Amino acid sequence: MKGTGRFAANRLVIRGNIIVNGVVEIENGTVRSYYHFSEELPFTEWIGGTIELFEEEGVLAAYAHD
Repeated sequence: MKGTGRFAANRLVIRGNIIVNGVVEIENGTVRSYYHFSEELPFTEWIGGTIELFEEEGVLAAYAHD
């Protein structure tokens, strides 16, 4: 995922662990934080599906898919 923003999905997958209803905060294409969605957050784009987090060139990156 490119750009900057807060994105929510049905599942976040990181290192084989699954977070149901997770949020990823991205800044300039780099994951800054991720966590379980526990309350309504302003300026959050719900994309549904799955976001996979993986390490790419020493930084955490995200890839969204169904």
